[in-house]
Amino acid sequence: MRLVAIADPHGTLPEVPPCDVLVIAGDLCPGFGINGRLVSSAFSREHQVEWLATTYTTWERGTPAEHILLVPGNHDWFTADDIEACLPVRSKCLVDDGVRIGDLKFWGSPWTPPFLSWNYMLGDRRRQARLAAIPEGLDVLITHGPPLGICDLTVDGIHAGDPLLIGVAERKQPRVMVFGHIHEGWGPSPYNWKSPAQMWNVSLGLDEPRPPLVLDITPTSIIPVM
Repeated sequence: MRLVAIADPHGTLPEVPPCDVLVIAGDLCPGFGINGRLVSSAFSREHQVEWLATTYTTWERGTPAEHILLVPGNHDWFTADDIEACLPVRSKCLVDDGVRIGDLKFWGSPWTPPFLSWNYMLGDRRRQARLAAIPEGLDVLITHGPPLGICDLTVDGIHAGDPLLIGVAERKQPRVMVFGHIHEGWGPSPYNWKSPAQMWNVSLGLDEPRPPLVLDITPTSIIPVM
């Protein structure tokens, strides 16, 4: 099975190579409101749902992916019900939810630590409760944000990942983790943690476009293609 993974397009939809599963790990929509500032969550949701039903739907129809899995990010204000209402059946929104495609099991979790007043952010206790739902035996875990210390270094030299996700990776043992959120952290993890998971920040970036991650995955192998 060929998997393509991206994150943080922020409304600039890329060309995607043919694949069985396209994963979008958050911040799909244009979500900055007016002049780069969020006006209100209601304003953003209304305009994002319209954008999904028009611009995104046109792009999806021309995208050579059999399945598309979406995990919302902090700049996304749509819900899983919005996706089902306005998009073709290939796009599935995962919010604390999973799906099996062929022999592979996927799970999506959008939650990140609080920062300003964006969406899908929770404090430690509530976030821990959500992360506890992640099952063991996953092939691909999709989160919006990275674990603390893994592909999460900002331009200010701060590790901005989620400390709770380190424990999740160690306990749940997914084979692959893909995420974005911290645009500067793009690339594979250089670290070998207690988790055997291959970890990838797949942020497309806003100023310097990057190629999507392409993996060939079977029940016994994970081979990076691009």
